[in-house]
Amino acid sequence: MDLRKLTVERVDTRSNSAGTAARRGRHFRRLDLKERLSMKTYVTGLASLMVLLTAVDFYAAEPSSPSAISEAVESFFASQDPFVRQTVLPNIEKHRQSDCTLAFVDDKGAAVLNVHVTGQLKRHQFLFGACPPETKADLDPRFVAAWGSLFNYGVSQNALKWGNVEKQQGRYDFSRIDQMLDLCRQHDVALEYHFLTGYHPTWLAGLPVEERGKCQKAFARAILQRYKDRISFFQVYNEDWLTHIPRAAVYFDQTEFFAELTREFPHVKFGVADCWSLDSSYPLPDPATLKERYPGISFVAAHAHKPRRLWASPEQMYQNFDKYLGSGVKIHLTEYGIDSGQIEGSYRQGTWTEEMKAECFVQVRAVAFSHPAVESINHWDMGPGVRSRTYNAMLNEDFSPKPAYAALQDLIQRRFGTVIDGRSNEDGEYQFRGFHGRYEIAVENQAGRRSTLSFVLAPDSTNHRFVVGGAP
Repeated sequence: MDLRKLTVERVDTRSNSAGTAARRGRHFRRLDLKERLSMKTYVTGLASLMVLLTAVDFYAAEPSSPSAISEAVESFFASQDPFVRQTVLPNIEKHRQSDCTLAFVDDKGAAVLNVHVTGQLKRHQFLFGACPPETKADLDPRFVAAWGSLFNYGVSQNALKWGNVEKQQGRYDFSRIDQMLDLCRQHDVALEYHFLTGYHPTWLAGLPVEERGKCQKAFARAILQRYKDRISFFQVYNEDWLTHIPRAAVYFDQTEFFAELTREFPHVKFGVADCWSLDSSYPLPDPATLKERYPGISFVAAHAHKPRRLWASPEQMYQNFDKYLGSGVKIHLTEYGIDSGQIEGSYRQGTWTEEMKAECFVQVRAVAFSHPAVESINHWDMGPGVRSRTYNAMLNEDFSPKPAYAALQDLIQRRFGTVIDGRSNEDGEYQFRGFHGRYEIAVENQAGRRSTLSFVLAPDSTNHRFVVGGAP
């Protein structure tokens, strides 16, 4: 099989069996530039397309060959690692894709034949992320475009920490949170709040310990009351299980307060974070112990940045993740990154290069994506420049893409993308197999009536019915 052609799906079928349909009608092609850009570009015309191309000039660095795909992506899917071939790749098919049937009927409920269906996966159910823009440099339109066009999830880096929101006791400045949320809304990005109880503002040190705890609780509740319906996930505690950072210290009973929050905000997803690793160096805690300590917990957030230069093997990652299968607690990898220097771990050796970084970043995302206990992965320090992770930047100083960014584009948007183009069969059905997430489609019946529709493909949502008949 030529893996260069294994990019996104274009399925054309007239079979009643979705599985048979996908096998019969599937062929692969590379999305061209216009297809990879937002559907909004199509409806706003050529002028808008040219404006977007100017803002997003990093696309110009992409290989010009229509069959070109990142070597890092090709390398992973051609891997001879038995664990990748026997476990990781089959699990992607098993846990992240489903057969889907779209049924088209007229106003009276009769099947409509030969409906032309075109569209694509617009937003993954799985959360691929990078920290949202928060500094002046981040707010450069080129950075925002690079971030917003690729990722659907982000963990706040520093702007939302307690000391940056309540610099004066009792006076909250929500402006940076609101700005970040506006950007997330514009780009359909789910935000994870990092974190509700720290890092402490400087004024806290001058208070008695009991008063510190009251202030900590008050800040957490103030954030939750304002943002409980607008932010997807909240880390309650960070770096106070494994690492015990002084500026993240908690001044009250953690179990009691966590239980209070889950009772007060029953629909909010709460978690805890610490420097747990991808492998067994700093393994994830036992889920039973975690759930006892934090009643009602939804997710555990592993920073995944230690050891600092680690290249973990896929099997090591699974050994760390498997304990969470069936636990009811999802794994978030929230601060993933590496430092420059010699590669650590036994899986690969040598000195980190941009090409090796791209290969590793692809592997880590693909393995995380394949494991059913993992819900998200967030990249820390996307760049440009160096912040806390010395080798994490995926953008150059001019915001053009480094090999790692281009590789993740290929992985997320092409290899894990689904494009559909076909017609409904004699039963009024169009069937395909695709990755889970939200789809946007355009449909046209034989009378020329056109509609734009959306639906979500998920393991429990695979059949969708649309009315497309009647008078225009």
